[in-house]
Amino acid sequence: MSTQELSEQEIQRGINYEYTVATKCSNWIPAEYGKPFTLKKPECEAPRPIFIESNDNEGIALKWDPTQNAINYKVTYTYSDGGEPGGGITPTPDYLLPVQTEGSYQVQIDAICSDVLTAQGSPMTVEFDDEDVVGACPQATPLNFRAIKSDQDKETTILSWEGLQVHEYFTINYWLQSDPVNRLTVQTTNGTPTVDISGIKDNTLYGYEVISHCSSTDEATSNPGLFRIEAVDPSLPIVPGTADCFPPAVLSGEAKNKTTARFEWEKVKGASEYLLFYWPVTTAEDGTTTIVSGEEEVTFLTTKNNAKIKDLLEGGEYKFKVKARCGADYSIESDLGYVDLKTGNDGKDCDQVTDIEIGTVSETEIQLKWPFPQTSVKGTHTGYTIKYITPGQQWSEAYVTDLSDIKELEENNVSGGTLNYTIDQLYSGTTYEFEITAKCGTAEAESNDPIAGTTTAAEPADCQSDNACDKSSTAPRAEPLLVGQEVGFADYIV
Repeated sequence: MSTQELSEQEIQRGINYEYTVATKCSNWIPAEYGKPFTLKKPECEAPRPIFIESNDNEGIALKWDPTQNAINYKVTYTYSDGGEPGGGITPTPDYLLPVQTEGSYQVQIDAICSDVLTAQGSPMTVEFDDEDVVGACPQATPLNFRAIKSDQDKETTILSWEGLQVHEYFTINYWLQSDPVNRLTVQTTNGTPTVDISGIKDNTLYGYEVISHCSSTDEATSNPGLFRIEAVDPSLPIVPGTADCFPPAVLSGEAKNKTTARFEWEKVKGASEYLLFYWPVTTAEDGTTTIVSGEEEVTFLTTKNNAKIKDLLEGGEYKFKVKARCGADYSIESDLGYVDLKTGNDGKDCDQVTDIEIGTVSETEIQLKWPFPQTSVKGTHTGYTIKYITPGQQWSEAYVTDLSDIKELEENNVSGGTLNYTIDQLYSGTTYEFEITAKCGTAEAESNDPIAGTTTAAEPADCQSDNACDKSSTAPRAEPLLVGQEVGFADYIV
């Protein structure tokens, strides 16, 4: 069994999560969808942060906010110049350390929630002249983060969170969850824990982090969080609240030529159609990308798990993302895919194969045929590459057959001006898509548009020990094996 552990730097307590697991194998197992889960909040937590309410000739007065379920607090301390440890039990969230004129204390405050449940606090250093807050700058509470649309301006989103008096100002970093490299930053002018931002799209998942500044040099960064704004307009799709429709987990792109790309993604269980978003980008030296000036994001609706888009910017770079539609609702957006058209074959030195047809088929074989030799203005075909996929499989993981010996092909596979080549070891009753790319020496042509062929469905058979099969039998066929199923084997000696 495979196990994936997530730390509290990746997920937060008290928030509802959904997940999907995609398994990549030669037989293309579909993604499995998990039930929503919530990471339980701890029943007992040590207090934090600890504030210095006063520091005078009476001592150093410590104070903290009461923690959930705490009955008492245990305070222990040691002085930097030695001496016996001190401390005690207090039912109230405060404690007075003895006065000192130099040195420091090492203090630990535990929360006692029952006779058997105690949350241990972290040791903290309290200098004799400290003020305001003990130890490092405390972070804001990300669990209380909110994102809402402004009532006055629907283009404005209001972000708010829970800050502390010790915080002088805050910095917010936020980003598309599918593109964490490109981050936007906004800073408050004071310690008010709220900020207005624009450009937030409905039904789109964003990541964020809150940096709390106790001074210009002392700060604390929260764990990453997620937020989204559901559509205000009822005509827009609302993200479903179940795990029935996730976006594709795996995306890939292929440059077909300098102006054409194939965007593809894994097939999503239960999806009836997909909404593709794509846009041209420029990449800076630090790896960040921005949309090409004057260009816009384009959408394309399809029922297939890929789309061939023409007339793109010549040699351009493109990013894309996908939403899957299950019933009336669309999923959240997928992560980003990328394709670089500079890697595309311009086909200037080799003509593509034309007039490809499906020939004879059987339960395990499909024959492809095309005229040979083909008149190539740009060069002579010296070989072919055949790629083929099963339903739901991506072209980036296609099966590949390389036909590089053109003389052997002419001798064994050409008859009457037609080249016939049979792909074998296929599944019965299955539809395959095929692409053929011609080679002219080191140059390659653009591949043809996919052509589909279906193997013959196998008939039920009842095979006896004498190797005779009665195809008229109504005996049920064995069910196909599933991945992870145990199979027993036995040897018999007669």
